[in-house]
Amino acid sequence: MAEAKATILNKEAIVTSIATDTGLTKAAAGDVFDSVLAAIKKGLVEGNDVRLHGIGSLRTKQAAARTGCNPRTGEKIQIAARREVKFSVSEDLKKAVAAA
Repeated sequence: MAEAKATILNKEAIVTSIATDTGLTKAAAGDVFDSVLAAIKKGLVEGNDVRLHGIGSLRTKQAAARTGCNPRTGEKIQIAARREVKFSVSEDLKKAVAAA
């Protein structure tokens, strides 16, 4: 049996949902959404962990420099050390998705 293609939940859909649930205007809900994303980004840039109860946790991790390979040419290349964002899904979300 073929699985149905999932719909994409984008910013507009989330803002509309926030506006409907709270009675805010779409403009105000958009401002709230943007503010939440800015706070999450700021926290990660500052090196803080971000925990969203029922969703998961975001954290930064230092990735070491390494040697990679250019897939087109096969040439060895150096990949610089960098900070990466890692996401861990909460048990609540795992269970909710599994039950759906």
